[in-house]
Amino acid sequence: MKKLVLAVIMVCMVWSLALAAAKDISSREAKALIEKNKNIFLLDVRTPQGKQSGPASRNRADTHQRV
Repeated sequence: MKKLVLAVIMVCMVWSLALAAAKDISSREAKALIEKNKNIFLLDVRTPQGKQSGPASRNRADTHQRV
């Protein structure tokens, strides 16, 4: 049981560090990162309706995306 609790605590710590490392960047910065590093994996999590409405920058006043 102690090992399970320790494992859950470790997963939570790693997850919180990953979230802390996330930052907002502009679309230009994102494009430069993608062109520079071919190992970046970009996951589009928009709904089908969101995809039909076009790029996010057209739909929001704030053009920064969470990466």
